[in-house]
Amino acid sequence: MNKKPIIAAILAGGKSVRMGEVDKAELLLNGRRLIDHMAQKIAKQADIVILSAPHDYGLNLPLICDDAPMVKGPAAGIFSLAKYVRLTHGDAECFYTIPVDAPLFPNNILEKLSCGGGNAVVQTQNGLHPTFAKWHVDHIINYMADMADMDAPRGIALHEICTAVSAQKIYFDDENNFTNINNMEDFNAVQAMMMAKKMLG
Repeated sequence: MNKKPIIAAILAGGKSVRMGEVDKAELLLNGRRLIDHMAQKIAKQADIVILSAPHDYGLNLPLICDDAPMVKGPAAGIFSLAKYVRLTHGDAECFYTIPVDAPLFPNNILEKLSCGGGNAVVQTQNGLHPTFAKWHVDHIINYMADMADMDAPRGIALHEICTAVSAQKIYFDDENNFTNINNMEDFNAVQAMMMAKKMLG
């Protein structure tokens, strides 16, 4: 029996309003771009790495731009990825997503998320982290079909999708592993934690 590929996508939406229209993927963290940290780290856990982004950042990875006219925001990326996986990797039942701005994520995150049923999402003591998730292709495609009747495009929160597809919550103990870089204070904190981990080996 052929092993189904493990497919992971990095969600990189482009410029961050909260950081003064800076593209977070291009931020230099300990001398390397944030997108490079994320791509190298997730490649150790996945067979195929995809970018959900406005451009490929010179990484030569498969690039998926948003193609979900009735949906705005991060949900458009999830829907577009489901369509791509269905079209290009028909044997794959699911795909995983991680955000571009959380480089401290665990080295076993895909393994732990795979323990969930059809869909799974990271949960810590502070709540859900829905950009870190496992999505079942059929479930997302079916949910997309329900959106076809909307009169106008609208933003759909990833929390809403998690609820709609009954995503199983997979608990992680260390909140710091899922720190998103949303401002310079977060950036400095993540950089300090990365340096500390490097010193500890």
